[in-house]
Parts: sequence; C-alpha cells; structure tokens
Amino acid sequence: MSYVVLARKYRPQSFEDLVGQEHVAGTLKNAIASGRVAHAMCFSGPRGTGKTTVARIFAKAMNCAGGPAPTPCNRCPSCLSITAGNSVDVFEIDGASNNSVDEVRELRENVKYAPAASAHKIYIIDEVHMLSPGAFNALLKTLEEPPSHVLFVLATTEVHKIPVTILSRCQRHDFRRIALPAVVAHLADLSRREAFPVPEDALWIIARESGGCMRDALSLLDQVIAFSEGGASLSTVLDILGVVDTGSLFALSAALLSGDAARCLCAVDEFHMRGQDMKKLAADLVEHFRNLVAARDARDPEAVVPASGNEVRLYVEQAKAADAALLTRLFYGLYREEALVRQAFSPRTALEAALVRLCEAAPVAPLGRILEKLDWLKSLCESEPDKAVVYAGEPDPLPLLARVSAPVPEATQAPLSPAPPAPARPAEAPPPAAHAPEPG
Repeated sequence: MSYVVLARKYRPQSFEDLVGQEHVAGTLKNAIASGRVAHAMCFSGPRGTGKTTVARIFAKAMNCAGGPAPTPCNRCPSCLSITAGNSVDVFEIDGASNNSVDEVRELRENVKYAPAASAHKIYIIDEVHMLSPGAFNALLKTLEEPPSHVLFVLATTEVHKIPVTILSRCQRHDFRRIALPAVVAHLADLSRREAFPVPEDALWIIARESGGCMRDALSLLDQVIAFSEGGASLSTVLDILGVVDTGSLFALSAALLSGDAARCLCAVDEFHMRGQDMKKLAADLVEHFRNLVAARDARDPEAVVPASGNEVRLYVEQAKAADAALLTRLFYGLYREEALVRQAFSPRTALEAALVRLCEAAPVAPLGRILEKLDWLKSLCESEPDKAVVYAGEPDPLPLLARVSAPVPEATQAPLSPAPPAPARPAEAPPPAAHAPEPG
C-alpha cells in the first residue's frame, strides 16, 4: 500500500510547524540557540500531542549540517535520513518491547562509540515507563553522565510510573492537550490541502471526539475522507463517528428543563433506534449541561464552551431561559447518574430511570427565599399571631407581605421569643378495674 495516513503525511518537520505546544518549542529553540541543551530530557503528556515528533525535530536540529540550529534545514543528508527514519545516529527504542536489563546493557555498550555521520548520537526511548525496575537501575549512571556526544530523550504518557531517580537526571517538558480551536483550524487547513471540503460544525465534532489529541483527530479525519468522495456533510460525519448531534441534545435538555418525562423517554427511544450507545449518550448529556452552566456563568462563553460560534449562542440562549437553580440541580443530578448508567446491566433503562427521576423530583426552594419566609413569619408571629397561623402554609411570602395590614416590626432579626408553655392537659381517668366474680 502506497497510501500514507494524514498523521504521517503532515507530520511537522520544524518547531514552527507544531500546533499547541509553543511552550516546549520555544524552550528547546532557545536552548539550542544559546548552547544550553540538557544531555537528557523527558517529554511527558497525553497521547497524540507531539512528543515523538518534537524528539525527531530536536534530533534534526542537533545533527543538522548547518547546526546545531533552532530551525533544521530539512535538506541535508542528516535531516533527510532522520525524516525517513533510517539515520544511523538516531535510535528510536520502544520501551515496551525493550524493557529488560539486557537491552539497557547493550545500550550502555553502544554509547561509548562516536557517531558515524553526525555530531551526536541521540536515543529516543518511547513509552519509557514500561522499562523494568532493573532496566531503570541499569540506566541510572549512563543517564547521569553520558559521553559528550550522546543525548537522551525519554517520552512517556504516564510520568508517575518513572522512578524519581530517573526524573531527577532529566530536564522535564510537559506536553498539553491541544486546544480544540487549534485542532479545528489545523483540520480545516489539511482538508483544504487534500481538496476535501468539510463544514466547520463537522470539524468541531471531530475535534471534540479527539479529546485534544491531534493524532486521534487526524485518524478520524482519515476515516471521514475514506468514507466519502468529494467532501463530507455534517450528517455524514455524525453517522460515521456515531456521535449524537447537538440539535438532539438541545431538544432533550429542553424536555428535561421543562420536566416533561414523556418527551425525555421518546427522545431516548429515538436514540436507541438509531443505534446510539446509551453510555455515550449519558456522558454527552452531562457534557451538554456542563456547557450550559459554563455559558450561564462565564464572562466569555466562547473561551470555556468547546463549540462553534453558532452552538455557543444556542447554549447561552438556553441557559438564560432556564431557571438557574434548576439548571445547577440537573447538572449535578446527571453527573451522579452517569456513573450508574455506565455500570448498569441495561444502560437504556438506567438512563430512562434517571431522566424520569429528575423530571418528577420536587423542586427545591432557594435557601434565601426560605430564610426570607422564616423572618417574615417570625415578625408576623410577634405582631399578629392569628394571621401567622393562616399564612404559615403559603408558598411565597412576598405577595402576602403586601397584603398584611399591620406594619412589619423593625425588630425582625431579634431572636425568637420563647413560646408560652402549653396548657396542661387534664389527666384522663384510669379505666375502671374489672371486678373479680364473687365466689359462689
């Protein structure tokens, strides 16, 4: 097969081409330019965020014919061989399959020899956390004081599994998840290069499904391109990825906010007939209400809601139209119920039960309104006890407060006066004792 996937075809070849890791690129460029390059570095972060790519760019920058230079030329034999993956002086080692002491001993023997055609020997150990404790111990001395021509780059997705003795000998660089707007912009650029138009809303769905991992996003875009010809529509992307469309989520959330259990059950049935995963639907519904709460409370909703501009406006409109206390309560309730749906034997039934329970639960009055009513009843008890008995069961004290003829006393905040003692109830006469029959 001559086809090359997008993640390899458009792999960045210089620090300037990186997306979302500017802090790492800037540090490494300045270190190379000033000659303060650490002999061992540890790249840690989520999958698909560019750790191996940055390690290769770093290797090219250090072994470039015109370098070391912050920007490799990508034309000299060293750069071309590293790009092709056949450089004799850059070793990419898989820590998962080369994790024993014997492999590390072989590495220690090889570092003694000078590089064959470049300025440095560079060892890139991927998934380094998979090394055995013995292998880590065998690497300690070499990692601390390697020969001047040797550089180490350790890459891992689980840095907490690396011994502290190893981390203390490395310069650590933490890679971040790539922001979704940056992922969308990069996907749009690649779709233009591939002459495959994809609408922006569909690109946002791909970016959200990737979770901030560029490699996952490119793999999903590859899948979409392979499915269609000449372009993809929003419905096509939804069908391929099996994602719930945002419009259906807005309809379901509207039914939940209005307490319409029947509409909620009908919506779940429609999702089930489409073949949607109920566990994924529950997770998407929690994320949807999280976005509603964020759109309600954030000063800049577009900065905290991972959606396109049109969707953000819909979130803001629905959040403003909903009761604030109810919205918070539903968000918290769905967050708790999602774990039950995920672990349930029948996720659909668990999700339906959760939605019905949230729709039929009695609304909770705000604490401020409860305290306000208690203060008003206290003042009314002190001024007009007869009215207090009548109004005590009213749900809202504010209209009643306007109908009270007597003014409310100023000493509203005074402590409650002790209640008068209840009159003693007359003692009930004991039942008459049963007379024993007289002896005959």
